[in-house]
Amino acid sequence: IIKDDNFYMDESSLTGESIPVKKTSAPLKNAETQVYKAVNIVFMGTTVSEGSARGIVISTSKNTEIGKIAKLTVETPSTSGFEKHINKFSKFILILTSVTLVVVFLAHLLIEGSGNVSIPDLALFSIALAVGVIPEALPLVTTFSLTQGALKLAKKKVVAKRLSAIEDLGSIEILCSDKTGTLTENSLSVSEIFSEDEEKVLYYSALAGDLSGSKRTANNSFDLAIFKKIGRLEVGKLKKVERLSENPFNPLRRRNSVMVKIGSKNLIIVRGAQENILPFVKGISKQKEKEIFQWVLEQGKKGRRIIAVATKEFTGDDYDVADEEHDLEFGGLISFSDPVKTSTKEAVKKAQELGVKIKIITGDSVEVAGAVAYEVGIAKSTSEVISGFDFENM
Repeated sequence: IIKDDNFYMDESSLTGESIPVKKTSAPLKNAETQVYKAVNIVFMGTTVSEGSARGIVISTSKNTEIGKIAKLTVETPSTSGFEKHINKFSKFILILTSVTLVVVFLAHLLIEGSGNVSIPDLALFSIALAVGVIPEALPLVTTFSLTQGALKLAKKKVVAKRLSAIEDLGSIEILCSDKTGTLTENSLSVSEIFSEDEEKVLYYSALAGDLSGSKRTANNSFDLAIFKKIGRLEVGKLKKVERLSENPFNPLRRRNSVMVKIGSKNLIIVRGAQENILPFVKGISKQKEKEIFQWVLEQGKKGRRIIAVATKEFTGDDYDVADEEHDLEFGGLISFSDPVKTSTKEAVKKAQELGVKIKIITGDSVEVAGAVAYEVGIAKSTSEVISGFDFENM
């Protein structure tokens, strides 16, 4: 990227995560070993979610990141375990038959004597013996058996692309699964609220969201979760509230704000990362700070994302960033999670009963992966997680 304007990309096709990623034309301070962390590069196969940018193409086709993945899928040998066993069995029969023929041939020569043995007759006998020993019906029996398995799977809405894979399905010892959209719903939902007035916090947070629904913004995932929580009827009422001005979400400030008219008062609502809002809040006691910190810590251990909401009465009709950085009143905190699918826990339990170990491979954070693994019963502790960086260094 050589030029950008509030530019966000949806990289879910590569990383599996639907939350847009902020991109920039600024050079990275340090070289990134993980290419997806290079925020000044846009990847083929991903889509623009907000803003605009200009860039220079540096890779095409098989040299792109998604091209490398496609190349791996084509070039990686796909010999199944079943095929390996069949090949091994066939090789054993071939060796056994060859050794037997040699022994039979030599035995005739020793017993009958070289002068009394008809070489053509003995050769014909050896060929007939070989034909009788080699199980020529094996491919037919194997194919018929696997076809029966494919039919049973098809009745359960499972289509096998290769017949030999059917036998492998019954031999699985370790099953690697993605997290987002596979074990979870791939949509944020409101989990918990830390506030003395939960309804008011949701109300103010929704007012600070994108009520137009005309575009996908960087905070869209949070907005959708909040709107779902409060219901369509309430969202309709919120649209009638007069919005005087706003400061859009900024990745450096990590917050957005709006000024709305409620009754005769102008109210600034600030919403974003708690560490970028709480320092500007007034009148929080030490005990309250301790409670907030403890709550944030607990939510973090569960792998949840958190936003803070604060408000401020304002006398003017317009405001700037400086006005939202002092004398704010604490509204509350909202935590969000990507809920586990209702069928996940039962599926994991069945797999474990069958002796199949399940591993999660995800592009999400260590904390989120650990929390989901613990919740569905894959891990006994949230600490049973290893990062890709550590794994590559082994």
